[in-house]
Amino acid sequence: MTGGVGADFDVVLACGGFEANAEMRAEHLGPGWGGARVRGSEHNTGDGHRAAMDVGVAPYGQWDGCHGTPIDVAAPATGDPAVTDSMPRRSYPVGITVNRDGRRFADESEGFAEQAFVKVAHLIARQPEGVAYQLFDAKGAALLEDRYGSSKAVRADSVVDLAKALGLDAGTLTATVESFNAVSHDGEYRPRELDGL
Repeated sequence: MTGGVGADFDVVLACGGFEANAEMRAEHLGPGWGGARVRGSEHNTGDGHRAAMDVGVAPYGQWDGCHGTPIDVAAPATGDPAVTDSMPRRSYPVGITVNRDGRRFADESEGFAEQAFVKVAHLIARQPEGVAYQLFDAKGAALLEDRYGSSKAVRADSVVDLAKALGLDAGTLTATVESFNAVSHDGEYRPRELDGL
């Protein structure tokens, strides 16, 4: 560092994040993020950030973005090394994802999950209660990542029965599924190709 008394200095404060602080997530990422389940440390509560700002340090950089993923609703509120790797739910491209209103809100096949899961996580956070349901038919269910084995699955023989089991409006969910199916294409599905099917 150079400079004398009264000189300005740039200081980088490395103090972890604030992902375990629901209030700071809601303030900086948006209201849907307050209730999010996070994979990071329970100790990243933004204490260093707040202490620095309390003495006049100016925040800098991007505070309104994060690396998120669709995650099981039963995941712990903060990271638990014993289960963290089993909680992401990234097989959504082989099914459809709906919100609590029974409506799709994303193009599940926009890209492979490893390319688009952060975007999908942000879209889920904006949905009612920050919750989404991933729906799979028998073909899609056969392609799920192994980590889905730790999920609580809800199975039904019809869309109406599924809606009832999930507490969704049966008419809306039926219309959503029928609309999706109406524009689906016949042909061999290759899950590792972006082929428009």
